[in-house]
Amino acid sequence: MEQPKEGLYGLVPGQLLEIIKGVFGLATSPRLWWGKLASSLKEMKFQDSHGQEAQFTQSRLDPCHFLLRDSRGNLVAMLCTHVDDVKLAYAEGYEQVAKRFGEEFPIGEWDELPYTYTGSQYQVEEETGDLVIRQTDYVERRLEPLKVKRGREDAEAEDPEELQDNMSAVGGISWLAGQTKPDLSCGCSMSQKKQKAPRVKDLKETARLIKQAQTEKDVGIRVGKLDKDRLKIFVFHDAAWANVTSGECVEDPTQQQIENKEVYSQIGYTMFLATNDVKSEKGGRANLIDWRSHGCPRVCRSTFAAETMACAEALEAAIAMRGMLLEILHPGLDLRDVDAAMLPIECITDCKSLYDTMHKDGVAKAPSEKRLMLDLSAIREMLMEEVVTDDLLATGGMPMRWIPT
Repeated sequence: MEQPKEGLYGLVPGQLLEIIKGVFGLATSPRLWWGKLASSLKEMKFQDSHGQEAQFTQSRLDPCHFLLRDSRGNLVAMLCTHVDDVKLAYAEGYEQVAKRFGEEFPIGEWDELPYTYTGSQYQVEEETGDLVIRQTDYVERRLEPLKVKRGREDAEAEDPEELQDNMSAVGGISWLAGQTKPDLSCGCSMSQKKQKAPRVKDLKETARLIKQAQTEKDVGIRVGKLDKDRLKIFVFHDAAWANVTSGECVEDPTQQQIENKEVYSQIGYTMFLATNDVKSEKGGRANLIDWRSHGCPRVCRSTFAAETMACAEALEAAIAMRGMLLEILHPGLDLRDVDAAMLPIECITDCKSLYDTMHKDGVAKAPSEKRLMLDLSAIREMLMEEVVTDDLLATGGMPMRWIPT
């Protein structure tokens, strides 16, 4: 590194310096910081409540997660990192973890619940003990109404000022949709496709999303306690065929594809962690743990194809989520040989033809789109692995349910 213009004491003009530690702004600094953080965490030693030594282990599925267990395998602390921020949760009696970390990495004072992080407010309700995550302040301070001039036709193009305002508004909605507002995900994704050349009707849709967010600004994600020995993952998936375009839409989606215009099928899912009580008449507790809505990257030539893509994505996401949860719940578990009974997965669809195809005997058939046979067979194999007994009749069939909507 070159010296500053005024030079440094003890160095001759033109003399270079060798950098041996991380310096802000260099490409290698983030990697050096991460290496220091990860190695230090794994070297820290603590004494558990049984008088035995305990150390952090790094997650095999997400290297930014570190787990601390006592000598009996109980999870007593979890530390998550995001760039240069750290979140730490620990059981009662393990305050030493925060103190020890502060000795290694001086951070001043920890922000304890309730606190705000990247626009999200975290709070534990005293009455219920639920963790509630909201973005009320973010909506009030950062999300401004989008003004659309009156008396204009829906098909009219926007002016430059409206284009910039719309892009800013969609960006703000996107952050909400990804953090605490799954109900905005679909509309936000569709609006993002229109950002390059929105029409007046697209501006109105963005304005509607903003109004919805402002009206429900106090509604967020609620996470409650569940019986860890009876957990189950429920994933709802859905799709709409050729309903999203990045330009002017034509009445016939097939014609739109022929004219080489961008047209998408919207697919998405919502995932819940619950127990089987939710299927009873009395119902039960369910925690929303993941969601996504986006344009399908693969061209779908039918509604059935779009529904199949949504199912495949949802099921794969549920399997990945199960791996992360089981790693937390079962120390030393071999993730290559997971028993589905440890944390079952159940898919819910409103596509009767997909449901019927999965429950038919024999090879999955897709007469109009032959390549779907591969996707359907893969989904069926994944679902078959979720059957906890060999007798399908005893379990009511494969873990896919049809609910008409």
